[in-house]
Amino acid sequence: AKLNDDSISAQDALGAEPADTDEFLVSDAGTLKRVDYSYIKAITQSNFLPTANPFIINGDMAISQRGTGATTLVHAAYNSVDRWTQNYTAGTSMIFTGQQSTTVPTGEGFASSYKIDCTTAEASLAASSRMFPLMRFEGQDCQFLKFGSTSAVVFTLAFWVRSNLTGTYQINMWNNTNSTLISNTYAISVADTWEKKILTYSGDQSAALTNDNTATGLQIEFVLAGGTTYTGGTMVPSTTTTWPTYAANTRAANQGVNMASSTANEWYITGLQLESGEYTSADLPPFRHESYGDNLSRCQRYYQLVGTAVGGAANTISAYVIPTFWCPMRTTPTAGVEGVLSVNDPAVGNLLQSSASVTLNSGTAEGCFLSIPNLSGITAGDPIISRFLNSNKYQFNAEL
Repeated sequence: AKLNDDSISAQDALGAEPADTDEFLVSDAGTLKRVDYSYIKAITQSNFLPTANPFIINGDMAISQRGTGATTLVHAAYNSVDRWTQNYTAGTSMIFTGQQSTTVPTGEGFASSYKIDCTTAEASLAASSRMFPLMRFEGQDCQFLKFGSTSAVVFTLAFWVRSNLTGTYQINMWNNTNSTLISNTYAISVADTWEKKILTYSGDQSAALTNDNTATGLQIEFVLAGGTTYTGGTMVPSTTTTWPTYAANTRAANQGVNMASSTANEWYITGLQLESGEYTSADLPPFRHESYGDNLSRCQRYYQLVGTAVGGAANTISAYVIPTFWCPMRTTPTAGVEGVLSVNDPAVGNLLQSSASVTLNSGTAEGCFLSIPNLSGITAGDPIISRFLNSNKYQFNAEL
């Protein structure tokens, strides 16, 4: 079959983007057939993926440099799966642990999830109690959202989630530069079952995000528990294009569950992605799986462990060393150690610190100069290499 020019020119234009139900004619071995635009759009998004790294770092929860076992979560500390921290106050008793888990949705390509477990309950929340796991992002990495202009984009947050506790959960999206936020909710419908959630948020047309590496731009905050200080207000809907100044009583306004109600409660998440644009389950771009090495390297911008360093003995009880960073960090890091350090003085042999300690004498985002105290018996001026007798590493922290 053949269409003449008149049969096309006489039709109305589809506009900037066709509707999903609009139809196209395609030739199948010489036979014209109709195809819905929704099908063309879906296969295009599945097969022509962006080459850039995903916006969210460690969205598959594969990297947990601080350890994979359960650790008690602390307010503002990064002490579990990489890139996760929490805004956390236990008004009376609640305690949560965080850990990397191998419980994952079947057949989705994930090997790890982030698990938060209630280990001490607070069934009746104190007014100030809150548990808000969160991720923070550098302002310079958020400029594609075009905040502070009428071109601010709608964006989509998607993830897999599981909990024994069914009900409504709130997620707050912060413009941290200006202390403004909007919120959306999702429901866990079936206990102990992985469910995929897709939420959209309007960009903030009223205030731009900082464009540097010094402070948080966007912050994603998952609400698990919130006392009356954080409820009672009206949740700011995610369709709001002029984000209002933060009000405490909106932060958990539509939260329907208390994850601290029982020590049987647990919450898992994996496959976390943020995409520019408004998507549904029909057209959401697939999760972009990175190699383990690429994922680790991006996490090491904020936190890294270094095993060895070289330097010299300053005197008989301390040494100086210069470790080599795996990659440049976000800013000059703080320094710590996993435990007592082992050093080697060729004239003396292998030695251990009497207690774990390290001092950052000077440094930049590219490297640093450390002092190792609490040694004995080394020879001033001798070369020093650490570590030989144990696996303790240097810790460097440049988290937001």
